Formats: sequence, C-alpha cells, structure tokens
Amino acid sequence: MDTFIVDFLHVIGPYFIPISFLVYILLRPIFYLRGEIGSKSVKAIWYIIAAYSAFEGFVELRIIVGSIALVEAWDLVFQHLENKREMKRAKSLENLNRLIRKV
Repeated sequence: MDTFIVDFLHVIGPYFIPISFLVYILLRPIFYLRGEIGSKSVKAIWYIIAAYSAFEGFVELRIIVGSIALVEAWDLVFQHLENKREMKRAKSLENLNRLIRKV
C-alpha cells in the first residue's frame, strides 16, 4: 500500500505545482467575492505541495520560487481589496455613529 502511494506521488509529482498554482489562482477571487477566510488555508496547502515537490525534485527550485512570488503577488492584490472593503465598512459605521449621536 505504501509503495503504491509513493509510486502514485512520483507519477503525478511533476504536475503538482502547475495544477495547485492554477487552483489557487482560481480559488482566491472566489474567496474574496464570498468574503470567506479560507484563502490562508488554501495557500498553506499550496506551500506544502510546493515544498514536497522541491524535496522530491519534481520541479526545479527556480520554478517553485517564481510560482511562490506570483502567488504572493496575487494574494497581495486581494488583501489590498479586502483592506479597502474593511475601510469602507468602518467609514460607514463611523458615519452611522455620528448620525445617531446627532439625534
């Protein structure tokens, strides 16, 4: 059983990085639009897959480093959008509090 799993991982190993990269790129906007916080978990899983691929030698290190840089940049774009959303909510709550105080 263990050798089957190891053999299976060696067969699909070279495809880990491209597939997991595309899945993260596609899932991150969905998490943003739905307002869910699971993107950090998905990103952690992606890092685990990248580390496993690096240790097993499935993918060259420069490809992994480049992919990590792209994932981080993509994540920063959505973190910026989430921060803007939070600032907008905070401003509207502040305006609501001012209105309540006037009444």
